[in-house]
Amino acid sequence: MNHCEQLVATLDTERIRDGAARLLAEVGMAVPSENARQRLAAAGLRITDGRVFIPHERAVQFMERQRAKAAPEPEEAPLRLHPGSHTFYHFDPEARTVKRLTLRDLERYTKLVAALRRDGVLASAYCVGQPSNTEPQLAPLWQQFTAARFIPDPPLYAYSPDYAPFVS
Repeated sequence: MNHCEQLVATLDTERIRDGAARLLAEVGMAVPSENARQRLAAAGLRITDGRVFIPHERAVQFMERQRAKAAPEPEEAPLRLHPGSHTFYHFDPEARTVKRLTLRDLERYTKLVAALRRDGVLASAYCVGQPSNTEPQLAPLWQQFTAARFIPDPPLYAYSPDYAPFVS
């Protein structure tokens, strides 16, 4: 069990769910879309001043249906860690300090993330950040280039027209 699972396991989830249902019944939920409010009113919900009020029992029933649909992950499933692609700093254990990412660091960490994915430890992999020792306009391109070099099937992203000629 990881730290997040331990935290969730110790929470009083029934009290939290009951509080959420009570909020929906007493305070309501702002719904800015007139079309959505009309559809909710047609479903029998009370609408006042742009807020939809959901009776406590209906909210609890909805939450129970959602919980019944959820399937637990198997114990041996890969970790759902997704290294961020907008990282600019890293912890250097040798110097025991936080440093800005360089191209060299970016390559090392991207190789590590790719290896962890290949070994089934991570569910996905991508280039872990942008280097600080390049021109700011080129940092996203270095990130894409590093991902293409070291990750066998990097995700595809849309590019701005300014970067598109360099990526293709």
